[in-house]
Parts: sequence; structure tokens; C-alpha cells
Amino acid sequence: MPAITHRYRSPLLAVLCLCMGLISFGSRGFASSHSIQFLASETEALAARLRLVENASTSICIATYQIRDDNSGGQLIAALLDAAGRGVEVRLLIDAHPNSNNLPKPLMRYLVEHGIGLKERPFDVRTKLELGRPRLHDKLFLVDSAALIIGGRNLEQDYFGLGKRRYIDYDVIVRGAVVCEAEAYFEERWNESQSATPRIVGREELKMRKKQIHAYWNDQSYCDVVPKIEAWLAELKASPLQASDLPCRGSIETREYESSCVEFLRDFPNGSKRAPEAISSRILDEIKSAKQSISISTPYFVAPIYLRRALMDASHRGVKVTLLTNSLASTDQVVVHAGYANVRRNLVRHGIQVYEQRGNDPLHVKLIVIDGHKTIIGSHNLDMLSMKRNSEVGLLVHGVEFANEALTMYRSLLVRSTHLNDERLFLYEKRNASGDEDKLKQYQGLRFVAPLIRRYL
Repeated sequence: MPAITHRYRSPLLAVLCLCMGLISFGSRGFASSHSIQFLASETEALAARLRLVENASTSICIATYQIRDDNSGGQLIAALLDAAGRGVEVRLLIDAHPNSNNLPKPLMRYLVEHGIGLKERPFDVRTKLELGRPRLHDKLFLVDSAALIIGGRNLEQDYFGLGKRRYIDYDVIVRGAVVCEAEAYFEERWNESQSATPRIVGREELKMRKKQIHAYWNDQSYCDVVPKIEAWLAELKASPLQASDLPCRGSIETREYESSCVEFLRDFPNGSKRAPEAISSRILDEIKSAKQSISISTPYFVAPIYLRRALMDASHRGVKVTLLTNSLASTDQVVVHAGYANVRRNLVRHGIQVYEQRGNDPLHVKLIVIDGHKTIIGSHNLDMLSMKRNSEVGLLVHGVEFANEALTMYRSLLVRSTHLNDERLFLYEKRNASGDEDKLKQYQGLRFVAPLIRRYL
């Protein structure tokens, strides 16, 4: 019998996973069956999370890059508190950088006092220089060691069709062997030295208050704030679903698929981002192995030279390479777009089909489909931060049917984008002048600076 490793939280969990056939003993493939389904619509993405929490009986483990005290995040927080109240172990791991953990200190204190485990990673970045520090960019939503939601969505209303900036995103819900693999990874992140409970008393840093809806709670006594927190949560529990489908969703309907091989891609705490089994290396390997087609959606494309060369080499050997990313109008990171724009023409000249999102809603989908039968979805962007610094996770799903659905959804994004070619690119760049004037000025200045700060983009 294969050894049960220390990665599992308890002997009971390990034995349960083993009996169910949920522990995998190789890093490149699983023998047991998985069910997997896209969560394409914003309403279904939030509803699926709430259903899992409401039905949870033993454990909920969430890792997220961003969470906010808005209506969507608050509805989820209310459900998590109910779960903790009925004895479910609830743990929440959040990135600690400004604009990531957007929960006021009194709300965090309330969560801790009501049985929710709360940690930030990397710890203590709130009060120190954060430039260059690795971020927890993972998005994991694990319930009862049985179900996993993974993809690009953060836990803010912007990712559920509400708010001023509405992100276009996908994630998937999966059941099977990778759930225990993902939970073992969550344990490693939860227990590593960089993760710790945030300071929940004392003055809140100004840089941490900028996106908080209830920032004023930080300036009141905790005793005065508690009734306000409880009234807010009660109101959200009684309200309809705090999500709205974006108009671009169209009529795409997803269904559940079975796959005998689903791999959990991840980074390794205290390990190298360039390690052979790390997620960035696995993505690069899959791109290099492509024989027919590579279809990519990434919000940000400031890729290392070795990744750009891998895509160009694929194009040169006859592989159809398609890249979809944000335009200047849709991007939420002008400096990153400036870095991408400096290499855009070179990509086109090497035969890569480049598309840019139209409109003002940012593309946030992280999706790669290779040769019509391998699909990668998760938190990993094709940029310097994901490739070299940040903690990332994803799934590699083997199967033609699932890949076909991924490609259908991918093509629906291409329909709402602009195809760039060498002849049209100059005119296309000139048309940027008809957009937001302040954004254009910022972009034009940053194009000269971007090469100097590529490692941070």
C-alpha cells in the first residue's frame, strides 16, 4: 500500500481519501474518474459557492487573492459564519498586499471570534515595502474534501457582474482525486512560515482602507461596530443573489463532463518557480509539446523571453497559436498593457494570431487549450509575476469533449475582440487616441518605462 504522507490534515482524512480512491501517487496523471463543469455565468459562479457552503458538513478551505466587504463577498461571508456556527471547520487564506484583503479590521475580528480561521500571506506586508514580494495569487474553494472550485475569480462583486468594473471570467467545479491534492496543497500554504493571522486590532493602514466599503468601521469602537456588522450580514442573507450575468455571456450552456485524467498544477512552498513540476514549468512544457493548436486567454501578457520564444517556435513549426488579451480600453493595469504593447508587433510578425478585448469590461479569463484535447484553467497569467514570483494553481484536464466546450467559450470571447495583423496594427494603435484621454497619456508614458520594470509586471 502506498504511504500516506504528512500533507493530509488528519489520519481520518487520509484514510477517507485513500478509501475513496482520491489520493494520487504520481504528479502527472490520475487513474480515478473526475466530474468537471465550467462555471461561466456570474450568477452560477456565486450560487455554486453558496450551495457548497450551505451543504458543508466538515470543512471549508478557501485561498483567494482578493476579498472585499461588498455585497457579493458579504453574502459569502454570512454563509461561512453560518457554517462555522454549525461546527464546520472554516479557514480563509488571503493575500496580504494592499487591495487584496479588503476586509475592515473589525470585520476580521468578528470572523475570528465566531470561529473562522483567518490568515494572510505573506505575513506583515501591510506595514512594509511590498514591491517585489511574492503574492498569494491562488484561487481555491474546497469543501468537505469532496468539491473544488478553481479558476480566476476573486471574492469581490466585480467578478460576479456587479460594480463599476465588471471582470469577464471563468472557473470550474470539480470532484475527484484532485480535491485531496488541492487540499494537501492548501495545508502547506496554511502552515508555512509566511502565513499568519493578521493584526485585527489597532490602527488600520490607509493603504489597506482604499477599497473597503465599510472603511469607517475602523474608526469606531468594536462594541459599536458589532451590531452594524450583524445587521449588514442579516440584510444580505435575506436579499436575492448578489450577482448579475454580463451581457456578453450570450446563450452558452455548460454541462458536466467525466475525465479519467485531471492534474492539479501548483507551486511548491520554499521551492523554485522553475522546478520541473511547478505550474509555470508544466505550462511551458505543454506549450512546447503542441502539435496542432494553442489557444490562450490571459488578462496580462508580459511573458519572459523563453515563453515568447516557445510560442514563436510553435508558430514556426506550423502550430496555430492564438492569443487573446486585454486592449488599452479594457485593461485594469495600464503599465502591464504598456509592457505587452512593446512586443505585440513582434508576436504578430511571427505568425501568432493576436486578439484584444473590445469594450471596457476587463478580460480576466486564464485559459489555455492545446491540440483540442488538453485544457489548462486556473489563476496563472502569462506574465512575469505569475511565471517568476506569485503562488499559482490550476488544473490540466485531458479530454476532447471538455476541450471542445472550452474552445466554444473561447471563440465566444474572440467574437467580442479585435484581430490584429501587421497591416492594421499602426492604424489600430492610432485609434487608441479616441479612448480615455488620461488613460492614453498614462499608457504613452509607461511604454518607455515598461522595459525597465518588466520583472515587476
